[in-house]
Amino acid sequence: MIDYWKSQFDNKKIVILGFGQEGMSTYRFIRSVSDKCLIQVMDQNIDKPDDQLLDIDISTYFYPKERYLDFDKDIDLVFKSPGIPLMHLKGFIEPSKVTSQSNEFIKVYKDHMVGITGTKGKSTVSTLIYELLKAEGLDVLLIGNIGKPPFDYVREKDSTTFFVYELSSHQLETVSESPKYSIILNIFQEHLDHYASFDHYAEAKMNIGRYQNDEDTLIYSALDEEILKRLGGYKGKLIPITKDGSVNTGLIVTPSGIDLVGDYDTMHLDQNLKRHLMGDHNLINIGVAVYITLLLGYRESEVRDKVVETFPGLPHRLAFVANVNGVNYYNDSISTIPQATIVAINALEKVDSVIIGGMDRGVDYGCLVDYINDHELLKVVLLPTTGHQLYSRLNHEERLFLAKDMEEAVATCKKITARDCICLLSPAAASYGVYKNFESRGRHFESLVKCSL
Repeated sequence: MIDYWKSQFDNKKIVILGFGQEGMSTYRFIRSVSDKCLIQVMDQNIDKPDDQLLDIDISTYFYPKERYLDFDKDIDLVFKSPGIPLMHLKGFIEPSKVTSQSNEFIKVYKDHMVGITGTKGKSTVSTLIYELLKAEGLDVLLIGNIGKPPFDYVREKDSTTFFVYELSSHQLETVSESPKYSIILNIFQEHLDHYASFDHYAEAKMNIGRYQNDEDTLIYSALDEEILKRLGGYKGKLIPITKDGSVNTGLIVTPSGIDLVGDYDTMHLDQNLKRHLMGDHNLINIGVAVYITLLLGYRESEVRDKVVETFPGLPHRLAFVANVNGVNYYNDSISTIPQATIVAINALEKVDSVIIGGMDRGVDYGCLVDYINDHELLKVVLLPTTGHQLYSRLNHEERLFLAKDMEEAVATCKKITARDCICLLSPAAASYGVYKNFESRGRHFESLVKCSL
């Protein structure tokens, strides 16, 4: 297989666009298999190599910052890093020359892979699939948005390795192949600063199944209208998440749980299933993960129930922080859209106060405004920027509290939250502008909660 990769790169002029974690991974991999290609690095923030980051050979050229997106005419390939919007390249380079680690990796290993995407839930589902398959004894690796860049694993792979690949819209926007097994959980407004429109974002997500053939499988949510209306022409076997009890293949959501239906005895996952993952949405996530194991042949399992029961979930996703003076604090910093906040409040049930607000990405907050206005007893602490913008749209101002920062928000919640109830951080907005990422925001919240313990 290394000979294949060598043939892809030898005698090529290659630009690595973006030199963060994935860009450096791309450099290391290409140079490890080919010493007969010219590599050029283009990054808005870097115009010379940092010896502490990477040993750069003398034949690698760093474009000066002022030449960002000023490509040489004879470039063969441009490896775009996920964080760079594809729309920024329009008019600067032919689209056919733009690729990515995701695209090249899926081309080669698609038959040994399940790919997972969705605005929300993909990390949880990917990790649970990985844990289930690992417990069954499969040689499996978790890669992509939640793991290391895929090229870092090429030399670790053998013919039996199976990949669980979490794929963001940024990773999917450049692909021309789809995994053999693909999952799309939902599509909501997100990352609108990265795309020309919501439609462009949604279509990038849909690439996960767009290029499948009739031997491939796509699990999708038939409960999501954005997905349903975009499935025309898809060739893979379509397996819906649905409330339609008449389907003969799929995940059927019922009042008592979920039925997993296929060419095997129907499996029922009860609403009262022992699990740490709270909420109806997480029961669906569990169902999707289990369904993949059934498709891979693990019908009779001695480990499945134990894995599901003990799976702790991921940090910053409905994560219990501490009980302080009779109040339970939960960290759901991963919530970057309004729908996720609604789901979080419903899942925990006893939420008395919620902290909302963050970076404005142009997302429509109508559903969250309606939800809060319908729940008149819910106390809402509002952070800049989006939280402050929502203030005038919310009813019953006596239960609304403006906070200038997280310190003030947590201090307010400690004063107003009723005993034996829950205070929830679920911002419904991105963290950028104040924090490096949602993890930093979540850790800050947790430290403020625990400081009085």
